[in-house]
Amino acid sequence: MVRRSVRLSAGNEETLPEEGVVPTCDSGPETKPFRFLDLPAELRNRIYSYAFCGESTPRYSLSKFQYPPIALVCKQLRSESLPILFSECHFVLTIGSNVLNAHSWRSAGNLGLQGGTKRCLRLLGSAAVFRHVTFRIFAESEAQGARKYLDLNRWSQAKIWAELDIQSHPTPNVTTRNQFRERDGGLSVHRPSVILPQIDLTLQTAETLVKKLCQREEFKGLTLSDLDKIAKCFRLKLDPATNEMVCG
Repeated sequence: MVRRSVRLSAGNEETLPEEGVVPTCDSGPETKPFRFLDLPAELRNRIYSYAFCGESTPRYSLSKFQYPPIALVCKQLRSESLPILFSECHFVLTIGSNVLNAHSWRSAGNLGLQGGTKRCLRLLGSAAVFRHVTFRIFAESEAQGARKYLDLNRWSQAKIWAELDIQSHPTPNVTTRNQFRERDGGLSVHRPSVILPQIDLTLQTAETLVKKLCQREEFKGLTLSDLDKIAKCFRLKLDPATNEMVCG
């Protein structure tokens, strides 16, 4: 038994690594970490574009906007990436209109943006422009609930009064849709003969404004101020002189 123990001990001594020796897999030169911000600005912008526009028609709700993950890394990535997101993606805005009741106009024609979204757009300034925006027009009382969802169910879609789709690039293209005219079975509103032309007139006013905005020199896209002006077209007031509803 003694001899066997000696042999095992001797064998163990031969297989133990030497003290102070650290095994390594690479004996070549040390590699430096890759820094994304070391890339040229043009290449970074291309990467942002691929990150945001992975889908064929990427859509975002501006009313419920949240920072994408890449914009949360640091201030520089946020200031660089968000203008790409706003200009290259399709944004949806839900607007309330008081076309059925001229006296309830105070909360009509508002963008309904969160405070953080407004601050973000104001900090970016002229760098934040939108080239594809769709305004979904609801009754004033329905707009707040509809803003919670980007994709509406069939029941909510039926409550849309009208739509205004704006694509500013490469050439301005404005499409309007009076959904009330497309409904089957008539309208559940009073005086449809008055309401339908009023919606048409309101859409025409908004379309005229958009075309005027797109004709500015060095126009790059719609700003936050532009979006606010367009939304105000759906805030109607009663003109006491003519007793007609006009955009406020």
